[in-house]
Amino acid sequence: LNTLDIAVMFTDGINELRNKNNEELGFDSLKQILNNSVYNISADNVVKQMKEKIENFLGNEALHDDMTFLAIVFNGD
Repeated sequence: LNTLDIAVMFTDGINELRNKNNEELGFDSLKQILNNSVYNISADNVVKQMKEKIENFLGNEALHDDMTFLAIVFNGD
């Protein structure tokens, strides 16, 4: 491991999340969100940013699956 390496794990309820236009969030969107949050090098910040993006994408649509997201940041200790 290198200092500030980030590992994320999530259930399929996140990448298969659909908005009001029936568009799927998908892996490419998740990668983009993570690439944009990589400068917030704390697991709490990565999870917080992911939650915000998911809520914005979802809008007022109801959830149809469970969603779990876990971020681990190696800080060198």
